[in-house]
Amino acid sequence: MVREHTTPRSVILTYSTCVAQGYTNFFANLSDYETTLESAPRSWGVVPAVRHAMATHPYSKHFFYLDANALIMNPSKSLESHLLEKSRLDSLMLKDVPVVPPDSIIKTFSHLQPQDVDLILSTDSESLSSGSFVIKQGEFARTFLDIWFDPLYRSYNFAKAEAHALVRVILASYRVALFYDRL
Repeated sequence: MVREHTTPRSVILTYSTCVAQGYTNFFANLSDYETTLESAPRSWGVVPAVRHAMATHPYSKHFFYLDANALIMNPSKSLESHLLEKSRLDSLMLKDVPVVPPDSIIKTFSHLQPQDVDLILSTDSESLSSGSFVIKQGEFARTFLDIWFDPLYRSYNFAKAEAHALVRVILASYRVALFYDRL
């Protein structure tokens, strides 16, 4: 689990949840990545933080990023049973729906199978959420994160910084599963 450095209470709760589920924590201090951000907003630090976690834990299969505002409502549920098991992911995946609600002409793939998913994001009635996601270790993840962190995207000054850039990158990807944000 990759998480921004947060308040001591949320760190303790996240750590306890991870220990109970057998996961490894990687608490990222976003100030560690400020030199790579150049003039981009600090929120862009999520991308090098996830890359750092992937490099630090090269044998981990999945990385679950949670921002400082995320809340785990049921810490007794494992990520596998709640989201990653093929049957569970298949039941949650939004198929043939607009990538950017409500009326994007680009839609999620109707034929995407859970075993082909490399990135799992939540969405709501307005947009994708960059505040929590699961990404599978591998070539797709490295390429995806490199494209998302491209200096050109960081220089665009999107209203919601990395979140709006994420939408642009997702529009060109076919290995992404979306689900509604209330699980």
